[in-house]
Amino acid sequence: MDYNKDFNLILNSLDDAIIIVDSENKILYQNSYSEKIFSNNFSGLPISNLVRDPIILESYQNVIRTN
Repeated sequence: MDYNKDFNLILNSLDDAIIIVDSENKILYQNSYSEKIFSNNFSGLPISNLVRDPIILESYQNVIRTN
């Protein structure tokens, strides 16, 4: 069983933007809906390249600090 393939199929079937970010604020994964609404794939780039709203970025940073 190819778990990565199954994982991608599941996440790409959603009508929600899914973005996975590592502890260094780099985007590891975007599903196809996220790429569609943001008109680009930002994998490997800092989350701040994609999300510009300071309130959302601050919330993200708070989550990272507490985990």
